[in-house]
Order: sequence, then structure tokens, then C-alpha cells
Amino acid sequence: MKHAYCTYFDHNYLPRALLMLRSLRTYDAESTVFVLTLSDLCHLALQRLALPNVTVMALVELEQAYPELLDVKLGRSPIEYIFTLTPVLPLYVFGADPAVERVTYIDADLYFYSSPQPVLDATATASVAITPHNFAPALSEKLVYGRFNVGWMTYRRCPEGLDCLKTYKANCLAWCHDRLEDGKFADQKYLDAWPGIYPGLAIITHKGVNTALWNADNYAFTERDGKFFVDADPLVCYHYHGVRVEADGNFYFLLPEGHRAAESPLVRRIIRPYVARLLRERAELHRRFPALAAAEYASLRFHSPPPRPPGRPWRFVGRRWPDKAVNTLLGDSAISAATILYFNLEASGGGKADDLLGQIIARVAQGRSRISVLDWLGGMGHGHLIAKHAAPDMTFDWHVFEAPAYCDIGQILNPAVRFHESSAPMERQHYDLVWVRGTLGLDPDWRQALVRLSQATKHVLLLAPVMVHQTRSFVVANHPPEWRDGAGLNTWIFGEQDLLEAAASTGLRNMGEVPGPPIEEFPEVPGQAMAKIMVWARED
Repeated sequence: MKHAYCTYFDHNYLPRALLMLRSLRTYDAESTVFVLTLSDLCHLALQRLALPNVTVMALVELEQAYPELLDVKLGRSPIEYIFTLTPVLPLYVFGADPAVERVTYIDADLYFYSSPQPVLDATATASVAITPHNFAPALSEKLVYGRFNVGWMTYRRCPEGLDCLKTYKANCLAWCHDRLEDGKFADQKYLDAWPGIYPGLAIITHKGVNTALWNADNYAFTERDGKFFVDADPLVCYHYHGVRVEADGNFYFLLPEGHRAAESPLVRRIIRPYVARLLRERAELHRRFPALAAAEYASLRFHSPPPRPPGRPWRFVGRRWPDKAVNTLLGDSAISAATILYFNLEASGGGKADDLLGQIIARVAQGRSRISVLDWLGGMGHGHLIAKHAAPDMTFDWHVFEAPAYCDIGQILNPAVRFHESSAPMERQHYDLVWVRGTLGLDPDWRQALVRLSQATKHVLLLAPVMVHQTRSFVVANHPPEWRDGAGLNTWIFGEQDLLEAAASTGLRNMGEVPGPPIEEFPEVPGQAMAKIMVWARED
């Protein structure tokens, strides 16, 4: 029985769609996927990519085959018109290829983790197969939008299956709007009536199909031998609803509340690696097709919120660490921004050559071709890219100590780096170079952190940069204007003498300083804060 898939998307969804197609191809390399492109840029990019067993069709082709679509197009918003296409595309596939016996429509933001074939086999005799939302209890009010989700729908070429599609098409042509009205919602609420109309319909009960934000809190997610399970069912495909691009170009992704707090395998091993792949796919597409980046950013500027009123990004807090400190560096947007920065560094070959860093690496190496590095709170391994550019002939054993979220994504982006979410490596290993890139001030007890960092230092401890001031140390809040409302962090501005005394007490010797740009003046303390590079070495 010949089976085909179909889906639709525009250039803004292209990175997600390519991930979906490649993940599907891991388990099904033969079935044809019919792709309806919803923008010219998307169509041109897919033609250039020439994916195997993917049939690319422009929207105008569907509209020529079904001219009644044009009768409703001007009366619907763009998203409502897209919803209207949902039943038309499978009908087109049946007409385009008479050998196709079954068509499965899949949303472009699915990602496959195992073969869909067992599910297709289990519903082989069904005229139609659909997936329930199975809303988690906390989301039960969402049931008004439909018992079933349109992210996966399979139709068989039989009288009942075709009748279902034709009726569905007529319904969507008559009414398909992005609102609740008289028991209808978009293209989705119509499915509620289907089990009572079509005796041959199958409801897919496999928990690992179309698993998503709205039902994930019903289940336990586990990993065994590299495979993921939803309760006892293999995870077939996860539906990445709730991922969006914000006005600053960063991705924002919603996490199921029950799994977010627990940092479960769903968050750490499924969702975050997907986000890393998505950001990489997007960056590579933007590099290959600059028009895609221009179109995306133009759209974001058009839809961006009003600019925030100008204000000082820095604010004096006090001489003590606040009881309720702020640090949104662990928020989704900050993680996304750090990932995008990583790709920008990668694309530029590690950024502008840093002669000072190259000299420090040479001093640490002392003629050797390999050194070990601890990159403390080093994100996704950004420093590794910079160091490779500064010392291209050097081999690095690079270790990053970071929060779990950064480790989860960094392991996907930068497999040459070892990521640690525990500080234990500092306690059992010494590193030729310990590099702290502006993050020492994030530790409430920075003196104790400096002691631990010095203990891990075999040769050189590099603070680059570090923020210092002529007075004693104090805490500030930083709220850069480009960050979203409420985003920010608390950090220490170090009294230079405080920092020098603390470093000296660890047995490290000051090898020199490089002054950097001024940062901010604070009315509460005389003088101006500035960034510096400080190099300390262990006595030989």
C-alpha cells in the first residue's frame, strides 16, 4: 500500500520543516513527501536544496486545481487561509498520484524520534486516523478549541476516507477563522464530530504520536539505550508547538510546566537539543540564502512591540548581595541569544583574532601543542571558538562549567568540548588555563569562587573581562535596553584593590592588566567603572 506524506509551510517555518523532513527520513527514506510552499522564498529555497523524494509545489498550483480557494482568500487573514488549505492538500495528493493509497498530513513543526511505521500499520484499515489532544488537567479549558489536533491526520483512498476529506474541505471553505464561534474553531474543531460520522475512523491512542506541550504533563519521559519513551510507548514524534521567534531575533520556547521544574529528560534530552538543532538550521539557511534572513528580520521589525523608553542599563544596588537577586541568563531568550552568538562566532571563524589571547596561550603551553582549559560559566563553548582562532595550531582539552540548560545545548553544538554542570571537575583536576569571561561577578560569594578557581589553576588564571572600580566592591543591576522587559542580572563591580588582595591571598601572581572601555558612572560612588583584562599566574 503506497503511502505519502504532505505538509505546508512558508520561509519562516523552513528551519523547522527541514528538521522535520530530515528526522522523518531517518526512519522512512522512501515515502514521497508533498510540500506545499506558502511563499516564493520558501519555494526557491526548497528547489535549490533538492531534497530526495520531496515533491515541491507552489501555492498557485493548488489554487489552480481548486479555484474555489480564491473565492475565500481575500476574506480571511493569512493564518486563516492557511488553515483553509488543510483538507485541500491531501485531496490534491490523491489526485496527483493515483498510486497513493494513504496520505498523512503532518505539521511542519513535528520532529521524529522513531519510526512512524508501527502507527501506520496499526491504522492500516482505518478510513481516517486522527490524534487526540489529551490535554493535561491544568490545560483542560483548552478543550473548547477541539478534542483532536490536526498535527497528524491519515486518510485512506476509500469511499469513507474521501468523503471525509471532501466534507472537511466544504466545511473549511464555508467557515475557517481563528476564533471560537458557534462550536467552531479554525480547521480543528470540525474533527470533534468525525468519530460519530465515520465508522471506519481510528483514534490514535499511541502516547508517543503528536506528543506536545498540551499533553506532556500527563506522561513520564524516559531514555533507554538512546531511545525515548512516553510512559511505555516509544516517542514517535514530538510537536514543537510554542516555539516562536521574538522581535530581537531570538527563539522563545514554552516548556510543559510539570517537566520544566523537574528538569526532566523531556526538557534536557528532547526539547533543548531540538532548539539547538533549530537554531543551527536557521543560521545555516541564513548563511546560504541571505534573502531568508532579510525577510525574517523585516517581518520581525514589522511586528515588533513599541520601543522601550530609554533608560540607564546599569543601576547601583548596594555593597551587599541582595536577598532577591536577579539573573535571567538562564531564561529561554538569553539561552537562545547565547546560541545565536555562538553561530555568529562560528561563521566568522572565531571572531577577530585576539593577539593577547594568543600570547597567553603560548605562555601557558611553553612549547607544548596541547593544553587543558577550564572555561568557567563559558556558555556553549564560545571561548573554544575564540581560542582556536587565536591559536590555530594548538589542540585544546576544553572543559566548560555551566548551568544545565547551556550544557544540554552545548553538547549538541560543540561536541569537541566537555560540559560539566557540577563544579566537581575544579576540585579533582588542574587546568593549564582557567578562563573566566566576565562571570566572576555573578557569584554572590566571589571571593570563595576565586579561591576555588585558583585551586584549579595549574599555570594561568585569566579574567577577561572583569569589571572594576577605584572604590570598594559593590553590586549593580544590569538591564540592557535590548533585553526584554524584566530581564536582567545582578553582578559585582569589583573594587580593584579588593580583587587584587583576594587574588594575592590565593598564591597567584599578577602578570599584568590591560585596561578596557569605561562602563558606567554611578552617582552613589565616585569615579567610573571600567572593564579590564587581568592575568594571574601560579608561581613556578
